[in-house]
Amino acid sequence: MLDLMMLNSTNVSQLSSAQQDAVLRARSAVGCLQRMRNDRDYSSTEKMPVYFIPGAGSE
Repeated sequence: MLDLMMLNSTNVSQLSSAQQDAVLRARSAVGCLQRMRNDRDYSSTEKMPVYFIPGAGSE
């Protein structure tokens, strides 16, 4: 499970370049999903779509 608070508060300068890339990709994707969610009116029973983020896994 991705911890969004941890994702946004992570100090990327302390991470390896592969980890930095993954964190920045994930932040970008989360921002995109939040904008998409704001653009649509999701009912309380409808789930947010889940997307695979290429390259965001452990390397």
